[in-house]
Amino acid sequence: MTHPIISVELIEWFELFFSYIIMAQLSYGFLVLILGATIIEYYEWGIFRPARTNFQKATNFFLKSIIGIGPYFYYRYSNYSFLKSKIYYMGTLISMVILGFFLIGCIRVIGKILVGTLR
Repeated sequence: MTHPIISVELIEWFELFFSYIIMAQLSYGFLVLILGATIIEYYEWGIFRPARTNFQKATNFFLKSIIGIGPYFYYRYSNYSFLKSKIYYMGTLISMVILGFFLIGCIRVIGKILVGTLR
């Protein structure tokens, strides 16, 4: 049974959208791993603290949803020694890559079930 609103193209666009979000997060995460505090400063320049207007809130939401996972884990691991924090951060990024592939696979399977092309 197929849904009239959901098509193969819509599922592919949805899959691409999430793939791009995951790629942006991981790319920025690897930049944070390599450049450290330098790239975090650029991220901090784009964040409004405190966000008072709707524009500032929308900008914060956009930045945090597109590239915010790298700085989050950078701050989370910053209280460890340099080497230990880099190892934890690298492990987190590798886990995120594996989780990203898994999520994209789940989206693909759910989409095929909804469209009715999975037998």
